[in-house]
Amino acid sequence: MIVDIGDFNFQFFNLPNYVKRELYKLYESEHRSEVNESIDFTIDLETSSFIRRFFRRQKIFMLDGQRIFNPVAYDKCLPSVEWAMNWCIGSYDHSKILIHASVVEKNGKAIIFPASQGSGKSTLSAYLGLKSWNLFSDEFAVIDIASGFVSPLFRPASLKNNSIDIIRSAFPNAMFSCVTKGTQKGDVAHVKTMNRLHFNSLQPAKIAGVVTPKYRKDSEVEILSLNMTQALSILIRNSFNYSILGDIAFKKLCTIASDAEAYAITYSDFDDIESTLHKIIR
Repeated sequence: MIVDIGDFNFQFFNLPNYVKRELYKLYESEHRSEVNESIDFTIDLETSSFIRRFFRRQKIFMLDGQRIFNPVAYDKCLPSVEWAMNWCIGSYDHSKILIHASVVEKNGKAIIFPASQGSGKSTLSAYLGLKSWNLFSDEFAVIDIASGFVSPLFRPASLKNNSIDIIRSAFPNAMFSCVTKGTQKGDVAHVKTMNRLHFNSLQPAKIAGVVTPKYRKDSEVEILSLNMTQALSILIRNSFNYSILGDIAFKKLCTIASDAEAYAITYSDFDDIESTLHKIIR
């Protein structure tokens, strides 16, 4: 099975049938030909042992003969497929600057949300992606070294624990994957924010804002302006391959930090922060 996310193509072997069904929904993979495709990564989900076929089944994720994860329980393979794709991109693609961040776009301008785990960036980006924004990525800001523009990826938003119910309540008609319970990150589900036809119409976008969001229950919106040095520090700290790219990444991130508006924003209401974000792309 081939999963085409735009800049990268993944080929998977020996996926559990339930995982195939979920990927068909999220990626529309049934419409992708498996002939003459350029495959970037090939991942085989091997069964850990003969006995495991019948008792507490597990899968081993192998990339070109290399095990990339500890054995994964059969019923937890769906989020692990998503994490495996993230691992491949972050570990091997050094042709672009990769920032650990969510990215949303509107009117040809992008805002990236580099933030630590638990900050609510995925919930916020999923909310925006299901409204009038385009969700470019829930995991990576993929930045072209020459232009400094950020590219879209055809990926669902990853939701964990309470975020699943928050987004499902706000968008009951959205397409959700099944919920995988009890992973190392808690309960995990994915929500599709656009179809492939819409994705194909998107173009790389200029980065207009660098925003670190922080959800705080029952709080008013608090906006702290960040200077260029602070914005640059955030981008470098969240980059997967800054140390590998070196000087060329430093110069490009300096330009982005200089040109973009940068803020740390605390919020509790999605509509309030969306109004604030609109001012960045005005």
